[in-house]
Amino acid sequence: MDAKDVNDNREHNLELLSAMIDDELSIAEKNHLLTQIKADAVLQEKWRHFYIVKTIMRKKSQVPASINELTSQMMIHASEESHLANLHHPEQH
Repeated sequence: MDAKDVNDNREHNLELLSAMIDDELSIAEKNHLLTQIKADAVLQEKWRHFYIVKTIMRKKSQVPASINELTSQMMIHASEESHLANLHHPEQH
């Protein structure tokens, strides 16, 4: 993939990310998107940013449980992956 393809793919995933946070994606679409996010550091930062903004905006009403659960699962998974990476490559940390 050249730089344009990577950027186009990222833009597409950002649109999906926004839809996911608005709770407009199916479970399969969410799972696919989470796989994409985990493979792209830029998307990970956007995920955090979008999620924080959406959470703040929705504090007055309830944040849908599905988003909380999804975020929680992703954060737990990311934490586990980080822990495993540290075990395999301790010299980098």
